[in-house]
Amino acid sequence: MKDITKNDILSLPDYEKIRAEKREEIIALKNEKRFEIGPYVSCYFENFDTIWYQIHEMLRIEKGGQAQVDDELEAYKDLVPGANKLTATIMFEINDKTQREKILNQLGGIEEKIYLKIDDKKIFASSVDDHPRSTEEGRLSAVLFVKFEDDLLKNHINQSSFPAIEIGFEDERYSHKLQLSPAQAKALFNI
Repeated sequence: MKDITKNDILSLPDYEKIRAEKREEIIALKNEKRFEIGPYVSCYFENFDTIWYQIHEMLRIEKGGQAQVDDELEAYKDLVPGANKLTATIMFEINDKTQREKILNQLGGIEEKIYLKIDDKKIFASSVDDHPRSTEEGRLSAVLFVKFEDDLLKNHINQSSFPAIEIGFEDERYSHKLQLSPAQAKALFNI
């Protein structure tokens, strides 16, 4: 496991040369690492490649030069998984705006109730940054950036077989969970 550094960042012209091919690779990878939890949540587990791609896309869109490279590396550094850490983007995907607002207004604080269960041990998520994802009024952000940290995780990263794994919410307002298949578990731990 390694961090993304300036040495990993391509110039914009070099990135443009490989962008189409890289985009297809990342879409396929994200599809493997995407898990549906209940009717509204998609969970995308990140790895070095997905974050590398996101940084390059931000640099391509904003064209902020070297100062932006430093800013993007800083902004995304905590989303790169590590030896005992998995990271994920949790998205509440509700197409109807009125229903989305109603549901998000009822779920404040649920970001602290997301868990990853390996065999019988639950590892609860924590935010990857200091920005609150719930308002004082109880409204939840539609996008959460979380990490699961535990020494137990390093036993499974990049391995070929996995224990029983479940991801879900331990909250009566959204009590959905997903038992991962062996293929999903492999994708989860492929960082």
